[in-house]
Amino acid sequence: MKKFITVLVIALAISFTLSAADPGIYLKSGENMTPIKVTRLGNSKSSGSAGGFGVSKAEHKIKGVTSGLKYTADDSFIFVFSPKTDKKIKLPSPFSELSTTENFVLYKLEVTKKERKVATNVEIMGFKAKEQGGAVLPFTQLDDDTYEVKLENLEAGEYAFFYTSLSDGGKKATALFNADPVSWDESWCFTVE
Repeated sequence: MKKFITVLVIALAISFTLSAADPGIYLKSGENMTPIKVTRLGNSKSSGSAGGFGVSKAEHKIKGVTSGLKYTADDSFIFVFSPKTDKKIKLPSPFSELSTTENFVLYKLEVTKKERKVATNVEIMGFKAKEQGGAVLPFTQLDDDTYEVKLENLEAGEYAFFYTSLSDGGKKATALFNADPVSWDESWCFTVE
């Protein structure tokens, strides 16, 4: 019994240590750090034509009209990535050692009666794509795997961080044929009042 309790205490201590540095995005408000919940995207890509012009639109939908996580001017976001290892097998994820700060962009979301959504690219005739509101984030490195983002002058509304597998915040994607810069089916949402 004593052995079991000792093992349990050690396991709890290890889990508390790991959770303090778990990869992800955190809202830092004063001394408090709140992990941002991951929100799954409901993707719908639609296309159509007007005369001889082809139009393609990539739209991402998020259930609900608000995230419930409020960001104020005194807050910041902390991005924690997995530490670098010598493992030969490396699985891709938004916070793996293969990801960088350049993989994240910020979008302001349009709110409807039932959901939030954003159009991340619009293309006409396959020649001209326009990125709709994606912003490159101002990262400040705190240590090898941790970065801080302080956002200023945001309008009131709903926002989301999206992950793109392309560098330079996904801007290269807009130059490609029918490309959507968002490459992960999850986002990290917050509200500015």
